Parts: sequence; C-alpha cells; structure tokens
Amino acid sequence: MAFWKRMGTIALAMFAALNVSDAIAQTIPLMGYVAAKNANPKRLEVFKQGLTELGYVEGKSIRIEYREAVLDAEYHGVVADLISRNVNIILAANVAAAVAAAKATKTIPVVLLAVNDPVGTGLVKSLERPGTSPERRCTLLN
Repeated sequence: MAFWKRMGTIALAMFAALNVSDAIAQTIPLMGYVAAKNANPKRLEVFKQGLTELGYVEGKSIRIEYREAVLDAEYHGVVADLISRNVNIILAANVAAAVAAAKATKTIPVVLLAVNDPVGTGLVKSLERPGTSPERRCTLLN
C-alpha cells in the first residue's frame, strides 16, 4: 500500500518538473490513468488516497481521465485519446499501457506502474539512464 502512495507523490513531483507555459500553469493539471479493465481496484483506491493525503482534491486541484483496455491492441487508441485531451502526464499501470504511451509521445511524461522490467521490454535504455531526460520520464518498480 505504501508503494502506491509513494507513486502518487512521485507522479505529482513530475508535474512540478514540467516546463509549462504560463497558460498551462494556471489551469488544473490533467493526469491520464491507463489500466487494464480487470486491474485490482485496490491499486487505484490507494493511489487516490495518496493524492488526497498530499492535499490534492480530484476535480479541484487535479483532474484525472481514467481509461481502461481489455486487449493489448486497445491501448494505442486509449493513449491516443488521452493525448488528444492534452494530458500533462500519463500513468501507465501495466506493460501494454506503458509501451503504447512510449510509442505515442516523447513529450508527455509517462510514469510506469507495475512494470517489472522496463529495460527488458525496451521502455528505457537503463534504470540509471533511461534514454530520456529525467524530468520527462520516471520509472517505478514494484
């Protein structure tokens, strides 16, 4: 449970690291959360609890667009939809979502959740030097 609360902290730290224009900085940040339709609901519940403990109120100080997919091939469309909505960050809650997000954008930060081997899946070059600027990509292991 502490892992998911920590992810909320790290994901929100990613917002602070973004170089955004004044217009974007004055709006409520928009996070895209992508998971499998059959994902453990406790994972999301604990993540949202962590956001609340950090003082974020969904709909007031942060907005979250939730998307689900059943088949791996569906993630590309799901991620494309989030990108079209101008999300500030994408939380990819499995390997298929992470791969789709990594292929779809090089500018939106992607936080990898429940991705055990980001190097082996080709998502990052190494854990020490993921191949993108540190403020643009954050990798978390469980």
